[in-house]
Amino acid sequence: MSYERSFQAIKEEKIAYLNNVFSESLYTIEITDYVNLKDRNDEFLMDALGRHITEHNKVDNSDPNYFVFNDKTRVKKRAILQELMMPESYKKYVQSIGDTSGRLFLTIDPEWFRLCSDKDFVSWNSCFSPDGCYHLVPYEFSTSISIMMAMITNSDMTRIIGRKWVVIPYRKDRSGEKEKIVKVPEILCLKSYGTFPVTYQRAVSGWIIENIFEDEKDNWKVYEYSKDDDTHMALETKILVESHDGGGYYSYLSSKPDRLKVKIYMDNSSYILIPKSLAPSEVPEGRVTFYGLDEDEEDEVSYHELEDSNEDEDYYDDEHWVCANCGVRIDHDISYEMFFNDNDHDYDTYCEDCIDELAIFDPMLDRYFEREWFKEHREPFYMVYSNYRGHQEIRDIVSLEYTIENTINYPDLYFVDPNDESKVIYETKLYIRDAQIEPFLKKFEGLVRKENDDYIVKFNVQAAINFEGLSKLTGVTFEEEMDEIIANAPTLAERRNEDE
Repeated sequence: MSYERSFQAIKEEKIAYLNNVFSESLYTIEITDYVNLKDRNDEFLMDALGRHITEHNKVDNSDPNYFVFNDKTRVKKRAILQELMMPESYKKYVQSIGDTSGRLFLTIDPEWFRLCSDKDFVSWNSCFSPDGCYHLVPYEFSTSISIMMAMITNSDMTRIIGRKWVVIPYRKDRSGEKEKIVKVPEILCLKSYGTFPVTYQRAVSGWIIENIFEDEKDNWKVYEYSKDDDTHMALETKILVESHDGGGYYSYLSSKPDRLKVKIYMDNSSYILIPKSLAPSEVPEGRVTFYGLDEDEEDEVSYHELEDSNEDEDYYDDEHWVCANCGVRIDHDISYEMFFNDNDHDYDTYCEDCIDELAIFDPMLDRYFEREWFKEHREPFYMVYSNYRGHQEIRDIVSLEYTIENTINYPDLYFVDPNDESKVIYETKLYIRDAQIEPFLKKFEGLVRKENDDYIVKFNVQAAINFEGLSKLTGVTFEEEMDEIIANAPTLAERRNEDE
């Protein structure tokens, strides 16, 4: 049985499971009307500003083009966000708000699943592409009752601008005389590829809540991966994915013995939605399974006459990669990705010897870059990464944006009590190029001094303003925390002893 026939075998069950919003004649539904254009300049730009600023400042967001800070400072929204965010993040999450005007669809059509990473239709590389190591997974997804694909296309649907998988796990209900398959009240919107602005994401989740769960979106709560990692871990761990091999925190679920052995890669969820009436701990365990193919039908793996037999059979058995430079087979656990530019998807995989020869490691971005490209694009920036213990609400006071860089020191940066300079109020790590150390000390003369290998900051509540050239934050105050912080602060000598 081909994947096409596998889909045909489960399509009635899948359509019924998804509340009959799809039909035999309608596998793809356009929901562009659900995109709230007002959000493009309103709520989302406020979210992009970040909690480390909004929690310590009064921000007026009523003007579509300007933020007003503390009733007096007027700043262009996109200008300040471009300063605060990495170029790639700004382009993907802010600039795309105005630049993306594509059509939004939800689909269960296996043909669109097949094209999800086809280079003739998309601008990104993915392991789901026809030559990728997980090239069979989109076909498997088409045979799951739990999985839809959200996609943004151009006007004539000849290109996919952005896409993401949407998953509704199921559970078995044994309360009646006959066991039933029912939806878990949970929506997982997985990692997006291409351009997929939050405004479109909200449209997807809102449409599903109203049409598949027949509820109001205000009755549901959103947990965002970047802000609620612990909750994501707890929720994803309760989802059993058949033959799961990577991505997210999902639990492994064994496949049926007679199933064709295809390992499943399911990305972590960027957003999880559950009803507000349920605490995350109360969400039932869910399953994601696949009809797939029988083991004796491996030779018939085809889709619309597309040759897609399991050419990576020994990959699935041995879990090996092949070095793109020397061709040596390597265990994927000790392989290395080398990026050719700042595109998250433009990389190849190398063995340890080749990565040392061909690449430079950037500790700021925690990845290897192709050596010549890296040398050409590195820039001298300071970076302070906060490591203040126990006070999450102010840990980003002195954090910095950073760019690609090569030679970096990691001295400790101590902020001390102005009344007792032996007491450390909080500490950070300072990432700084060798060539920039002297200019750094000169720029902050009177505020920062060097003692042994440590950099000491004479702290006051306006420290963030004094560090404006680094942190790009203004108006940050937190006097109310000072008494507790200072009372529990270790001395500088104690901190050095701990380090030793």
